Amino acid sequence: MKLLVVLNPSSHDFEARERWPMLEGHLEGAASVTLLETEPDEKKTHERIREALSRGSFDRVVSIGGDGTLHTVANAIVGARLASLPDLAVIAFGTANNVARSLRLPLDDLPRMARIAAGSVLEGFDLARVRTSGARGTDERIWVNCVGTGIDAAVVSARKNYRELGGYLGYAAALAERSVAHRSIDVRLTVDSQSFSTRLYNVVVSNVPIYAGTLELPGSRRDDGLLDVYLMDRLEYGSKLLSFAIKKADFLNWGVSEFLEEITENQRTLHGRTVKLELETPCLVQVDGEALEESTTIECDIVGRVRVAVGS
Repeated sequence: MKLLVVLNPSSHDFEARERWPMLEGHLEGAASVTLLETEPDEKKTHERIREALSRGSFDRVVSIGGDGTLHTVANAIVGARLASLPDLAVIAFGTANNVARSLRLPLDDLPRMARIAAGSVLEGFDLARVRTSGARGTDERIWVNCVGTGIDAAVVSARKNYRELGGYLGYAAALAERSVAHRSIDVRLTVDSQSFSTRLYNVVVSNVPIYAGTLELPGSRRDDGLLDVYLMDRLEYGSKLLSFAIKKADFLNWGVSEFLEEITENQRTLHGRTVKLELETPCLVQVDGEALEESTTIECDIVGRVRVAVGS
């Protein structure tokens, strides 16, 4: 088997690069490995991945990094316009790692993740597309984890001011900055043929059943051909935030999270093949944890499926 490994060297404070020699040993025991490191310029990374795929007949592309790295990989393989898409695998070094958690990967066991990445156990994974339109034009891209607008997108945008804090501390600082000033938005929502107007503090269109690296999203699957839409007003979002904080604080594993599951399911939930959000005022959008320009229209649909290596 031939593996194209796409490594984000800066993931987890450059731990991904430091651990690569060990990971390489585990991968080379099962396959031929070609390494490609990502660059700060995402377009250059896309081009390099597409060129590598066009030159070599790779069986699988391994993403080493967070959900954002997998986002880059997914856009590159779809953009390569191959006759068939290669399989995917993930070795997680991100913060939330929503996709990796949905794949049942052992995040605290790097050698085992490497063996899974080169292994034979594969399951389906939907690939989605998002189109955003605003005053600065239109953007279209593939996504794997989630698309959101509202407070989540505002926090993702502000996070760049706190990157030195790292991980969840950076998110917490960005949330503290934006939560006071952020206001609810008026949205016209269409899911398949169902349309209605509502006022929301946060909207998440998800492809995986994990939110913020901890909370489970009811009814969501990564291989059912459906997008999952979660609508939250201030109260609903506040309960999510409270549940997240308590789960993170339950470091003794007293089981506090078990009775919080009902709290985390109070958001309104819809499922469909196509989703369209029409915003009364321009708002920031986040796609797989990266901030995009303000938009007034957000359209999502499922465009394909790949096979991905999974844990037990």
